[in-house]
Amino acid sequence: MIRLGIIGATGSIGEQAIGVLNSNRGRFHLKFATAHTRRSELELLTCNHGSHGVPELFVTSEIGSQPVLDAIHLENIDLLLVASEGVSGLEYTYAAANAGVPVALANKESLVLGGHILMPIFAEMGGGSQMFGGVSGGGVSGVSGDTFGAMFGGAGTGAGTGAQIVRPGVIPVDSEHSAIFQSLMGQDTSSVAKIVLTASGGPFRKFTPSMMAGITREMALFHPNWSMGQKITVDSSTMMNKGLELIEARYLFDMPGDKIDVVVHGESIVHSYVVFKDGATIAQMGVPSMLAPIAFALGYPYRLETGLPTFDMLKYPTLSFEAPDTARFPALGLAQEALKVDSPCVYIGLNAANDMAVAGLLNDTIGYNDIARVVAHILDSEFLYKTDTGTIDGVQSLVDEVQHKSTQYMKRLR
Repeated sequence: MIRLGIIGATGSIGEQAIGVLNSNRGRFHLKFATAHTRRSELELLTCNHGSHGVPELFVTSEIGSQPVLDAIHLENIDLLLVASEGVSGLEYTYAAANAGVPVALANKESLVLGGHILMPIFAEMGGGSQMFGGVSGGGVSGVSGDTFGAMFGGAGTGAGTGAQIVRPGVIPVDSEHSAIFQSLMGQDTSSVAKIVLTASGGPFRKFTPSMMAGITREMALFHPNWSMGQKITVDSSTMMNKGLELIEARYLFDMPGDKIDVVVHGESIVHSYVVFKDGATIAQMGVPSMLAPIAFALGYPYRLETGLPTFDMLKYPTLSFEAPDTARFPALGLAQEALKVDSPCVYIGLNAANDMAVAGLLNDTIGYNDIARVVAHILDSEFLYKTDTGTIDGVQSLVDEVQHKSTQYMKRLR
């Protein structure tokens, strides 16, 4: 039984994770769960988990983060799902890493802001393999031949035998990174020519430049394929979400920026793919649903019930792919430029400025097309390169400064 903690249980990812637990009773013991403000919803979501043990509940807006950090260290959990939005996710992910607790990561900010700090710690977990653990039994980096049987055949030889599960330090929950993770399983990463993240293109994929100029807050909060929170929905519409995912991929898979690419795939059936040096391409496909990557991260290395229908290729006889247009989606272009610089301070500035700009849009203090202007202004500012970001405190200090500078600049845009 997997002893699990969930950060952000009342958000979209958290609620779906609870659904995975409901579909796989007996596999999980939910030790604790958190929400930011929604206590009644948190209680309702977790009240049916008596068979998993009664979890502790934390509402962080009332108690702060310390009791949650204590729980991460003291509750003896096997896995922490970090599904909160925003900078707070970094604090919890860092605490888990230091406690030796593997993380199922659905919080982009953790790696975009702190990947340079976190990934060396995660690399020490699971026998030194930062991404590919499994059922232990010797072999390279704690991965045995039996592991790959478990990965590709379901239960494998380790199931039901009391074999120890060795999880990688971090398992991605984002559908794109989960797809890359799955496509790389059993592969020699030195043979990778390129990893390619697919993007739906959001609601404005077919908008002309003149149409882009008239986008409103309400229009940006609609997504044609995915049901998500407000912030990530706006990020998807600007394609900044994909830009942040590029940075995540750079850290997760230890790939240089010139080996990471984006293609627009409006149907959202191919969730991402890997191109190898021999010309082979391996992709992960499925209907647009977060249930599958959530279940994969929670149950790794075994596959769980999700309630999703079996994928039928015949229902999708035509799939389309196109290059992204950074003229219409300048936020993605800014992220691609940041990837070329490959500096933590640039990634931090990009993320923190975008956070403030999206909040400005949601609060009706700036317009939709001002989001990229705010980010570009911060990336062009000299102060960004003067902070030591080698510690979590240093990261937070730079985030605070970027937020302050972004707020000042947004006042000039009104």
